[in-house]
Amino acid sequence: MANLLLDTYMNESTKIDGENYVNWKFKKMTILEGNNLWSIVSGDEPKPTVASSIPDWERRETKAKVLLHMSVKDNIIPHIRDCKTSKETWDMLKGLYETTNTNRILFLKTKLLSLKMESNESISNFISRVKDLSDKLGDIGEKVSNTDLVTIILNGLVQDYQIFVSSLAVREKPPSFDELTGILLQEEERMKNFNLGSSSSDLALVAKGKYPYRGKPWDKNKGGKFQVKQKGMTPSKFPKRNDECYYCGKPGHHSKDCYKRKYN
Repeated sequence: MANLLLDTYMNESTKIDGENYVNWKFKKMTILEGNNLWSIVSGDEPKPTVASSIPDWERRETKAKVLLHMSVKDNIIPHIRDCKTSKETWDMLKGLYETTNTNRILFLKTKLLSLKMESNESISNFISRVKDLSDKLGDIGEKVSNTDLVTIILNGLVQDYQIFVSSLAVREKPPSFDELTGILLQEEERMKNFNLGSSSSDLALVAKGKYPYRGKPWDKNKGGKFQVKQKGMTPSKFPKRNDECYYCGKPGHHSKDCYKRKYN
C-alpha cells in the first residue's frame, strides 16, 4: 500500500500546481482519511502525551508529511519548505489557495457568468466547467446558489438547446442543478439517437416554414428525390396523365370512355 501511495504521488498529473487546488484537495483528503492520517493533518489529533502512544503518532505524522510534500510541483516547494509538520504544510497550502481575495472572487465570478458551451462540447464537460468554477468560489467563501447555477447553465447552452430551454420556462418550479444535469444528459442522448443532423433548432425552422422539408423515405419519386408537396394540393388535384386512347389514338381519355367507340 505504501509503495502504491508513493507511486501515485510521484505522478506529476496528481500534484498541485495552483490551478487544480479544488480537485487536489478533494483527492488528498480522501487518501488521508482512507489511511487514518487526516485527523493528524487537520489538527484534531494532537501529539499524545502518553509515552506509549507517541511512536505510533509520530510514524503516522511522518507518513502524512511525506505524502503532502510529494504531492506538490516544484514551483510550490518554496512555500512549504520551512513547514515542520503535516498540519503546517496543509495550512500553508490552504492559505495560498483559499485566501478570501476580493480580486480573485471578482475574476472567478466574471468568468463563471460569461461561461459558454463550445459548439462541439459535450453536456457533461460544459457542466463540469461550470461546477469547477463554482467550487473554486465556494472554497474562498463565495458560495454560488442553486438558482444561479441553473441560470448560468441555461444561458450558456448552444443554440441547439434553445427549444429545450424554452420548454423549461412553462414549468411551475425550476429544476435543481442535479435535476437539470440529468435532464440535459438525457436530451443530449436523445439528439444523438435520433441523429438530428444540424440541430433541433432546424426543426423549429421547418415548423415555421423557413427551412426546406427534406421529406421521408416514402415520399420519394422515381428519380430518388423527395417530393415537395405544394400547399393545398390533394391527390384529386394532381394533373391527369396524358394517356392515349387505344381505340382512336387521341390523348386525354381511355378507350372505355372513347366517344367514337360508343357510336361505332
